[in-house]
Amino acid sequence: MQELKNKAKGMVICESAFNGIVNFIANQKCETGGALFGKEDDYIIRKFVPDVDAKTSHSTYEINTDYINSVIKRYWEQEQLSLLGIVHSHPKGFSRLSGPDIAYFRNLLQKSINRKRFFAPIVHTLQDGGFQILPFEIASDGTTISKHHITIVPNNYRAKEDMDSDLEINSELRHAIEKHLESGFKHLESGFNLLKTIKRCL
Repeated sequence: MQELKNKAKGMVICESAFNGIVNFIANQKCETGGALFGKEDDYIIRKFVPDVDAKTSHSTYEINTDYINSVIKRYWEQEQLSLLGIVHSHPKGFSRLSGPDIAYFRNLLQKSINRKRFFAPIVHTLQDGGFQILPFEIASDGTTISKHHITIVPNNYRAKEDMDSDLEINSELRHAIEKHLESGFKHLESGFNLLKTIKRCL
């Protein structure tokens, strides 16, 4: 399991999820998208799900909510992964979230889901002049928007904080095992002395 010495800031995404965005969104015309999934304890994006049946035009992207909601339910039940963001593409030159984008995400965060962080990356596609991903993040109140750098990590990446936590747990477990073994050896020694006593009596 690989880990980085310092927990990466900004939008952190695993290779397979990033490649999924490239393969699906970057190769189509603008206004396509999909959902981003990961765990809420580290907010690392680990899966990308294409929104294959979304309603789109040359200037609009409407999420297929029935399909994405079914994916949200399945990923939570099977892998305990949460929806961490929605990614979609814009025409070249429109490198920011639109008014309708902001209104939609604000409503989602204020009324439907509770997230400390929510990612809303904008992608420019190959057909629109070249691939580019702009990693926007919306704060939990749905009002504060910031643009981060993007960090691509291996699929088996874990933040150092998680590794340190595991080390603490492993240390406690090792101590408990040592105590248990020590107690077991005492019982074995006692049993061995009892056997010697019985042997003498025979």
